Amino acid sequence: MSTPLPPAEFTGVSLGSRHWWACDLGPTGGIRHRLAALDGYSPPSLLLPRYVGEPLRFDAWHPTHPRGCGGSGTLESAVQATAGVGRFPLAAAWSGRRVPDAAWGWDSIPEEPVQVEPIDAVAAACRSVVARYGRAKTAVVIPNDFQQSEQQRTLDEISQVHPATQLLWLPVAAALAWLEGFRRQKWADLARRTLGELVVVHCDWGQLQCSRLELRSVERRNAVPVVPARRRPVVADNAVCGFGWTLVESGGELASHWGRVFASDLSQPLESLFGDGIAAYQSHPRSEWLQRLNGWSVPQQPVAAALEELVGYLEDLPVALFGVVVVGDFADLVGRELGRAVQSGRIRVQKPVAVHSGAEGERFLAHGAAVHLARQAADEVSYYDSLPELELFVDRRGAYEWVSLLGDAEHFVRGGVPWELEEPIVGFELRRGSSRVKLVLAHEEYRGVRELVSSFEESHEQRTPVTLHVTCTPAQGNAKLRLVTSPPPGAECREVLANWRRMVTKTDAQNQPVGKDEYLRSQPRAFPELMPRLSSEDKWRLARPRLQELVRRVEEEGTARVLAERRWLLDDVKSRLMQKDQKKYPQDATAIGSDFRAPIESQQDDLQRGAECLLDIWRAHNSDSSIGVPLVVRALGYLSVDSREFEEWLVSSGVSYGRDSQAIEHTCGLTLRQPEYVARFLNQIFAYPAVSPGANRLKAVSQILRYRADATAELTSAKATEIIETCLRLFRLGVASDASSFAFRWSCLIIVYLLRRRMFDYDFLDPSSDLAVRAKDLFGEAIVRCETGHLRPMRGSVNLPAAFEQMIAYIDRKGSGDILMAAEDA
Repeated sequence: MSTPLPPAEFTGVSLGSRHWWACDLGPTGGIRHRLAALDGYSPPSLLLPRYVGEPLRFDAWHPTHPRGCGGSGTLESAVQATAGVGRFPLAAAWSGRRVPDAAWGWDSIPEEPVQVEPIDAVAAACRSVVARYGRAKTAVVIPNDFQQSEQQRTLDEISQVHPATQLLWLPVAAALAWLEGFRRQKWADLARRTLGELVVVHCDWGQLQCSRLELRSVERRNAVPVVPARRRPVVADNAVCGFGWTLVESGGELASHWGRVFASDLSQPLESLFGDGIAAYQSHPRSEWLQRLNGWSVPQQPVAAALEELVGYLEDLPVALFGVVVVGDFADLVGRELGRAVQSGRIRVQKPVAVHSGAEGERFLAHGAAVHLARQAADEVSYYDSLPELELFVDRRGAYEWVSLLGDAEHFVRGGVPWELEEPIVGFELRRGSSRVKLVLAHEEYRGVRELVSSFEESHEQRTPVTLHVTCTPAQGNAKLRLVTSPPPGAECREVLANWRRMVTKTDAQNQPVGKDEYLRSQPRAFPELMPRLSSEDKWRLARPRLQELVRRVEEEGTARVLAERRWLLDDVKSRLMQKDQKKYPQDATAIGSDFRAPIESQQDDLQRGAECLLDIWRAHNSDSSIGVPLVVRALGYLSVDSREFEEWLVSSGVSYGRDSQAIEHTCGLTLRQPEYVARFLNQIFAYPAVSPGANRLKAVSQILRYRADATAELTSAKATEIIETCLRLFRLGVASDASSFAFRWSCLIIVYLLRRRMFDYDFLDPSSDLAVRAKDLFGEAIVRCETGHLRPMRGSVNLPAAFEQMIAYIDRKGSGDILMAAEDA
């Protein structure tokens, strides 16, 4: 062992499946490797406890401890499929951490069999190595798919002996070590180029993990102006089923060969353990040893199949590759194949494939980890990272949604240093009278959402704004949330701290974790979700050629001639746009939905050109007496065209448009989206409370309310209340006449969708108010009449009692699901 280095220097540690390494980096860049990991060492393992109270122990020296070494002398050394084995190889732990609910068992004490989870073995191994070799600043290399729970468990274990230890992603460590080899090049010239991506292939026993890193120029002053940028594994990684376990297992039977693999001196090469090797194991689809010992299913495949899959993946990448780095116990085998693929032209890469296998690979990674610490100490950017998806469930006055807290996959932050939202999240409130706050979070790496409920000593007398602060350090465990109240002057500010590990997983009746979508659906709602009209690809394929023909005719002949001589074409365009797609039943679907988006994204320009053509005809002739103008207006309506100019004209013409007021009103329902125009239209329709609007106008209002999220933003609560009064009167008339009019249906929909006013006025239509009680009583009366057979709607198959019960629930702020009465056959 070399002379101990001063405590101010940096140590990188890499623990692989068979080898490990500790690398010290001095302040002037000098390197000392204090762990050769060959002679006198054995593959790292954890010794399971033999008796109660015995700790989990790290064993990586030769000669090894006899426990689980495969000898036949004692029960302690035995390896038996029925009783397990007391030696937990780190190779098995690295593979087992990807197996759901995996645990390594040993029946050393029959009445208390030992069970150790893979992450506990990994954490204990990291703790032992860091305790022995760590310096003041130490970084441990972790796999690129190491989840936050695993990070936190490992850090908790290491912190008992070395609190200042950091974790570093394996592909980042490889990239930093690889980039160090270019120090003598003209970095300034290189940084100005578009380098493309660096691919790191980690050849472990269970799989070949392929990670893509973007090489980016650093905006601040750096000794090395190019650094790796890591995206989330769900975005930038590809895992190929490996072959390492079955290659090793091919060398002999479990009982006889186990000791050679996991309890022998590391001076013998890995290839000596293969037996007949590659050809001998072709028939094994998974690791037999792990299956027999603990029931783990670790998939494996033939070497040739794995290598072809890896080469095919790299060949199909849509980006330019600057370099490929291969590390791990089987890197030589993989690297040779990749080199041949580069020579044959299948893989195009600027730099030669860099291969660092076995112990050399761990040395390479440990060096990269030490480089990371040195750059951090110099206040340089070491790498960029993207944070995992963490979402907060929020109730914005009854509108439920999941809000991203850590940014998307394209949002890079400086790696290895604390990150905090530049601007805290605002816009939330604690409700008046609330004495507690509940935080609900969803994390992409965990099953189910988690809840934290924190109570205050006193309730809030009025709505209190709150601010949410979020901090996270990439690869260093869980994010931290801090919620701070902003009380009125004189009141005390309060804080709630959220720690993911202390939050409770939400479960259903079968005790299964509840996912974020299920949780969202289960929440009682104060108003219904929108029910937009959908786009139909089939109907758009029919309408698009006619719309394109109209554009061509107008360009060639002008608007006046088309309007005068080709009204049949306008009528055909309108007819095709209005056709409903029955395959999407019971949802309403036409060629273009209420969002004015083409169902095929690449054809949005065709839709825009068609809409602009129709608008040109309308602009030129909306004051004419031509009977073709209403066709143009209706066609624009079925497009749900997004045009403030057109909306202004619709509302201004509105109920006074004598030539075809029905076309105007119908188009208003399909097209109006600006809150100010919606409010003007509703004020026109319900200008006289004692006068009942016609069915067409009621339908238009119901469409606007269920299509547009902000439809009630500019409508006063007083006017909304007045409209509900009018619709309740129409509803009562409908009940008395067996619900035999369309007005009955539209008035129902207007009442329930006007509850969306609660988005902008939380106290709108309080469930205990006189109007709300009268509405619920009337719906209750309708339920009774349905059940006694006195109320039979004119059409449709909707369960009316269920529909009315749903409306009552929404008035009481306990609603759920899409509005039944909004279905196409209601």
